[in-house]
Amino acid sequence: MVSPIVKTYMQFAATTMGRDKAYRFVQYFCRFLSYYAMKYGAPKAIVQPLNALKASIGLTRKLMRIGKPIDFIVGAKQAMKSTPDDLLRLLRTVKQVFMALYMCSDSLQWVHGANVYKFRNHATIVRIGAKFWLTALACSWLAGIYQLYENRVRYSSISPRLMIFKDRQQQTDEILLEAQTISSERHLIMRQLIQDSLDILIPSHTLLYHNLGEGIVGLAGAITAFMGGQPQWFKLYNAKF
Repeated sequence: MVSPIVKTYMQFAATTMGRDKAYRFVQYFCRFLSYYAMKYGAPKAIVQPLNALKASIGLTRKLMRIGKPIDFIVGAKQAMKSTPDDLLRLLRTVKQVFMALYMCSDSLQWVHGANVYKFRNHATIVRIGAKFWLTALACSWLAGIYQLYENRVRYSSISPRLMIFKDRQQQTDEILLEAQTISSERHLIMRQLIQDSLDILIPSHTLLYHNLGEGIVGLAGAITAFMGGQPQWFKLYNAKF
């Protein structure tokens, strides 16, 4: 009899998103390990396989993402109609557009890395791609801050009613449900803000905007890969019970 965890893994790995998150975790964790292995004088027999695995997985993920610009272009079109809020709609749309541009750059990097065609300006392509990704992440982060503010405004509007019913010990189901919904939304917003804040370290490192080092960047990427895969994992796992 196959355990629920094994079944969940099989279903998780069967999806493109699941495989990408798993590969991403290994890629960035290898980046983290190789940095500290070199820093503390580990032999080349340990460091070189880690670097080779990191590079191989990175190239594989770029191949898997060929065609993704179309998804983000469609996402941009949908984002334009996603909400009546003008600022939030703008940020979501710009994010999708720049993610599409980033994926185009990513595909060119695969062409170069796979030796299909060698670009003389490959370093420039990498930097431009990092700027596209950083811009998309910045839009996502700003949208998260704005949503968090809106969430707090909504909670403030019902908190007096919550206190009144608490004093009377007569909280209605409607108010409780609204409070729970706002709380759940806040949790999702905060989670995405944390992911964006960590992911921003990756392209900003490529652009030399900070000097935190490969180890910190690798750890940040591994954490966000784990966080990104969790919702899909738990969705599949909980479906069995």
